[in-house]
Amino acid sequence: ASRLAAHRRTRADLDEIKRSLTARQSASNTAELIEADLRFHAGIVAATHNSVLVTLYESFAGTLRSTSTEIFSNHDQWSAATVRRDEKAHADLYAAIERGDPRAAALVARRVMVCTVPGAPTR
Repeated sequence: ASRLAAHRRTRADLDEIKRSLTARQSASNTAELIEADLRFHAGIVAATHNSVLVTLYESFAGTLRSTSTEIFSNHDQWSAATVRRDEKAHADLYAAIERGDPRAAALVARRVMVCTVPGAPTR
């Protein structure tokens, strides 16, 4: 989705993704972080302007919310370095999409997964 979003994003899409990124960075608790994170990723999917991807994402949004709750439940215990890597990866993903760089967006999206999902594949 990130690759396609980099091709098709509009200024309105970028504004929405950026608002979610800012909310994610300023979240004061885990619930706010989860909500902002889900909005960030939903914004990227919406920026693809591909109804199949949007429908697919919406179909597993509940599962994604549960998984996010599990992943971020120990966010307070993440090391400072892990938090910085996660925040940088998300900011870099936004930047790649904003630049319209699909290759970089795909590579950074993988880095986002590695930062937040224990055991996520690196290739």
